[in-house]
Amino acid sequence: MAAKLIAPSIEADVIAGYEWILEQLKSSIFPEAENEIEICKAMAYLKKKNIEKSIETLKGFEKKDKLIMARIAIPILAFFTSLRTISRTLKSMRKLP
Repeated sequence: MAAKLIAPSIEADVIAGYEWILEQLKSSIFPEAENEIEICKAMAYLKKKNIEKSIETLKGFEKKDKLIMARIAIPILAFFTSLRTISRTLKSMRKLP
């Protein structure tokens, strides 16, 4: 998706870039793209190790209808798989002397 390419270049921070894109999409004829950008933003939070903001972003999908939830299920599963991997890595790092 083009947003992944332009978000890091339109703002100093990639998350701010995604927020700018989301703001622009609110007045566009492509509201369905907003969901995909929200997922990208949640993944960006995860990459920055801001797990709380990432989860908060994804929780916004709970209020959306079931069709939207079905379309985003795979990216969310990928997100939680990444989250589980990070959690396991952190636990193993804590065991190191």
